[in-house]
Amino acid sequence: MPSPLLFLLVSPVLLTVATTIQPKSNIAKCLTPASNSDGAAVAIQDCASGSASQNWSVSGGNLKIFGNKCLDVPDGSTTNGKKLQIWTCASGNTNQAWTVSGNSIQWTGHSLCLDLTDGSSSNGNVVQTWSCTSGPNQQWVANTSSNPPSGLQSSLTASGVSAVYPGDSSFASASKSYNLRFTITPAAVAYPTNVQQVAAAVKAGSDNKMQVVARSGGHSYIANGLGGNSGALVIDMSKMKAITVRSSNNTALIETGNRLGDVATALNNAGRALPHGTCPYVGIGGHSGYGGFGFTSRAWGLTLDTIKSATVVLADGSVKTASSSVNTDLFWAIRGASPSIGIVTSIEVQTFAAPASATAFFYNWNNVDIATASKAISSLQTFAATNIPKELGVELVFGAGSSKGRLSLGLTGGWYGAATSLNSTIAPYLKDLPAPSSTNLNPGSYINSIKVFAGDQPLDTASAPETADTFYTKSLMTPSGSPMSSAAITAFVTYMANQGFSSDTAWFVQVELYGGSNSAINAVPLDSTAFAKRDTLFTIQFYASSSSYQPPYPSDGFSFLDGMVSSITSNSPSNWAYGAYLNYADDKLTNAANLYYGSHLDRLKSIKASVDPSNTFRMPVGV
Repeated sequence: MPSPLLFLLVSPVLLTVATTIQPKSNIAKCLTPASNSDGAAVAIQDCASGSASQNWSVSGGNLKIFGNKCLDVPDGSTTNGKKLQIWTCASGNTNQAWTVSGNSIQWTGHSLCLDLTDGSSSNGNVVQTWSCTSGPNQQWVANTSSNPPSGLQSSLTASGVSAVYPGDSSFASASKSYNLRFTITPAAVAYPTNVQQVAAAVKAGSDNKMQVVARSGGHSYIANGLGGNSGALVIDMSKMKAITVRSSNNTALIETGNRLGDVATALNNAGRALPHGTCPYVGIGGHSGYGGFGFTSRAWGLTLDTIKSATVVLADGSVKTASSSVNTDLFWAIRGASPSIGIVTSIEVQTFAAPASATAFFYNWNNVDIATASKAISSLQTFAATNIPKELGVELVFGAGSSKGRLSLGLTGGWYGAATSLNSTIAPYLKDLPAPSSTNLNPGSYINSIKVFAGDQPLDTASAPETADTFYTKSLMTPSGSPMSSAAITAFVTYMANQGFSSDTAWFVQVELYGGSNSAINAVPLDSTAFAKRDTLFTIQFYASSSSYQPPYPSDGFSFLDGMVSSITSNSPSNWAYGAYLNYADDKLTNAANLYYGSHLDRLKSIKASVDPSNTFRMPVGV
């Protein structure tokens, strides 16, 4: 049976699966041309199973139907209310270029979106373009068959790869997204146990011209581990969880089915550690493939900076070793964009001695005003430029206050020097703020700090399933050379304090200190890895859940976070060189490729064309 699919493509991604396009407000109706002739109006009609006039495909940034007709804006008119048609597809015709992202379909290069005229799903209602609002008239979904190709199951079985398929009793749990905003039905979920089985599964998918994706921890904010679209072959790495610590050179070989809690525990048992995030359930594969930030990162760098070599399965099923001396382009690309390049089955990392002392600290201020919250950000920018020790990792955490114009504020972080030195280290920052409402200091061992940051989540991730959420996220990476202006800070804080109080979402914002004096993240040369934002001072995560943490997600939750980011960017210089962070992926981000991959995008495209010419490893916000 066809299954619901949220549009999650940022063109020009190639997807040739036939699919219907339906208004989210009434999925019994389908986008339908009146005929297959040039100029035929595109209207809403009852969905008819198998109808050629309702089977669209997304290809090269076009919405195609009847094989050679494209959704077209007549005369390229930018007037609101222009009724849409189909026309013979023509390469380079900008009237036929569409960017499909999230549930919106936007005319590429314009602020106009596919719009359900007057919100009516009556048969014959011709659709139009209208200024993009993210409103219900501009929300679209699709149905595409997720049935696996006939040869896939036999190929996987012949290779000894276990898998589950639609209709199997365990399929619902195997295909559940961490973010419940997404409902995705893969063609199959395969569970290889070794690199040879990964290679066989990838080749089976590639031979059947399928989209293939790896799932390490399944924690992707936009369901990349399920492909972001229905119909993918998911290679679930959870059966590959070996960790070997080598005392001879203090490296560790880690298979990518491991999650951060398991990695931290295994390394700590050998007196070693890695820089990584605080959520135990995040998979090491995606985390290290896109970055990997934690409170030790100012001292040790990002997770991807510790990788010395990797085993990578390419789209043709070949297995490669990548390092600074072998397959060097591949090695460069997987440290910043690995999910688009191949499936990394294991990484060899350089570990660090677990600190003898670690203090997890939490300073909290209740119900601060706009001036105080603004001071917290501006003072952190100033403090970061002083000679702060690399052993200090911090972030600011904002949430809604108890009244309009107020915010909750926290300063959270890790101190990896002597516990008795924390107060003198942090005092120059705290002196600019009122006395905290509460202070919670947790001195102890390094592994104790990991447990404190994990909160009520166990480090042994096999002991309990992770709790899912329904949410939307955005990110902003601010350049060290051009910190946030006072105008941007004030506008940002004012927006949080006012619109944040009125929002019907459960939201928070984290302002993470990447840069500053002595930062190991900033010290790595820009072009030594594919990670594109070395000159970063803050990485800001904007996160908003539905009020119940369950579906549906409120439509104004998107505009709420969009407005929050805009409060910063619109009050910054027009040439402000900000970026975005792929581990906080945003399925609705405009100009995503440039913001995520920056100056490395062209080289990444070239490498991908070489190792994955058929775009087998494709996903939203991929290369």
